[in-house]
Amino acid sequence: MLYDESEQMCNWSDEVTCKGLVQDEPTHDEHGNLLPTKEPTHSPTQKPNSLLEWNPNAYPRQHTKTIIGYYASWQWYDRNGLAEPSAFDFTKITRANFAFFQITDDGYIFGTDNWADPITLFGFYDWMSEEGTAHEYCSWDEPNSTPNCMAHKYEEGLIYQAHSAGAEVYPSIGGWSLSDPFPVMAANADSRARFAQQCVDLIKSYNFDGIDLGKSLIVLSCVCVLASLDDD
Repeated sequence: MLYDESEQMCNWSDEVTCKGLVQDEPTHDEHGNLLPTKEPTHSPTQKPNSLLEWNPNAYPRQHTKTIIGYYASWQWYDRNGLAEPSAFDFTKITRANFAFFQITDDGYIFGTDNWADPITLFGFYDWMSEEGTAHEYCSWDEPNSTPNCMAHKYEEGLIYQAHSAGAEVYPSIGGWSLSDPFPVMAANADSRARFAQQCVDLIKSYNFDGIDLGKSLIVLSCVCVLASLDDD
């Protein structure tokens, strides 16, 4: 089997069309002598946070309402890519809520699908990029772990698509059974502080524009009130 970039998976060789494969550079000449190496490339500069780099007025809207659309990461799998972010018109909304991120009892935040999450948010993996020449985008795949950083075709992702249309992108944290850790987390001062810091770091890491807690906010607020009461 061969890797099929269009399908982002290994596929039967007769179904794969290989284009623009990077050939290994020769290290020796025809006489067996070592060839000089290329000049080293400079590391790319850090990409600024999206709060500073995108224009919320990129698309002129005739209203001041906040129109929210939810995009669940598992929709990326639907109908052979027909539900991928580039298929949508983000000028019709002002905020895209990406579902879902989850938390631990200790207040750590991480994703729910370590394949669909980064592809949906950052675009397809760019397997043809040369190391050190392309921006890498990092996904939080496991709690309290080093993020997984890869090169992506960023302009195909939800974050770029929405920002280009002047729409915000918020991660939705919790929801349904993913909200179960909130009472335990909120009842502990250290966990609450860690969760707050994780929210800030998540925004900076992904270039999000805020945080959506939804139903989890109700659970969190109730538990915080109860935790502030004395034993009586």
